[in-house]
Amino acid sequence: MTGFDTSSVTAMKNIFTGCYSLRKITVSERFSFCGAGSTRLASFPYVQRLIYGSSGIWADIDTGDEYSYNEIPDYMAATYYAKADRTQRFTESDFSIAETMYYMGEAVEPDVDTYLLHGTEYMISCENNVECGTATVTVTGVGNFVGSGFQTTFEIIEKPVQTVAYLLGDADGDGSVTVRDVTWMARSLAGVDIPYEFDSMTWDVDGDGELTVRDVTHLARYVSGVDEGLGIGEIYMVEK
Repeated sequence: MTGFDTSSVTAMKNIFTGCYSLRKITVSERFSFCGAGSTRLASFPYVQRLIYGSSGIWADIDTGDEYSYNEIPDYMAATYYAKADRTQRFTESDFSIAETMYYMGEAVEPDVDTYLLHGTEYMISCENNVECGTATVTVTGVGNFVGSGFQTTFEIIEKPVQTVAYLLGDADGDGSVTVRDVTWMARSLAGVDIPYEFDSMTWDVDGDGELTVRDVTHLARYVSGVDEGLGIGEIYMVEK
């Protein structure tokens, strides 16, 4: 609901009809349950129908303020979650956590797959998760799941080196250096939309790291038969 403006709406009774699987809702400062009038036209879903054990209360995730489903304030940007009437539990089996991640030179968190809501029902923290080796991840329950939690590990490994071949000057990737490469590069420099995403390995024929008129000029000379010794038209192997 972020960015959803209801200030001029006159009918919104069914806006949450059937949304009984929702556990978290975010609204913006432009959202009013009264729409263009002063009478309340809509409410949040009745949370006792959302999840077993729900208390009938929506809680502001930041402030902790609690509201009945039909008392959520108008024009107040906030995120609310369906509060349970008892503490719920999760176990490690409710999560699928990546066993390996690639070294990035900075802190790495494992990929996580779960039906639970991050930040609302659980949080993650990691230790020893910068260098290659075994890192520890701690999953901690919050909100309705306070008291739940577990620890596990994942491995940080070096990313395999891939060798990629490219043809210098082949801007359009068709396997040859032709007038069309010159044309597309010139149009790109002129600000014309083109149907290609140039790879700098192929179009940077002078090796200065930029696509400039100089690259187009060198390529045009090569196509016209002038070989300036820049390696245009040759295949190179690079590690990525």
